[in-house]
Amino acid sequence: MLSPELRTAKQTDTKNRGECSLLIEAQVDDAARILEEFGSATDERFPVEWVTELSSGIERLRNGGVGAVMLDLTLPDRRGVETFDKPFQAAPRVTTLILSGADAEEIARQAVQHGAQDYLVKDPANGYGGHDDGSPCSGRYVVGKGSRQRHA
Repeated sequence: MLSPELRTAKQTDTKNRGECSLLIEAQVDDAARILEEFGSATDERFPVEWVTELSSGIERLRNGGVGAVMLDLTLPDRRGVETFDKPFQAAPRVTTLILSGADAEEIARQAVQHGAQDYLVKDPANGYGGHDDGSPCSGRYVVGKGSRQRHA
């Protein structure tokens, strides 16, 4: 059963309400966890749209109104650093936060070298946290920063 946050994220229409964050994540459980973590960290809410395939994410980026992207590097229709390159080419000014498994952290680092803002490593026990080397990353900060930069 999908959580209320996940159902809302799938149904959010922000075309007429300003910018949203775009979550590109194929796994339902991971998407639910991400949305829960972003929604519970503070009282501030980010409108989030969720798609499961890179091609849908690129289409959504081309429609405009996206302030930040949270992007899993392992999707059904693309894997690896190329997963970042395609949406970055479609919308190079949109802040992108990479979501990575511990086994793909090097690819996440490459995506940062290609222009991503930062990355989070997935910890199966605790969800997404900092980098695997223990250095922190605040996903809410990165996503919020993308929206603030576009309004500055």
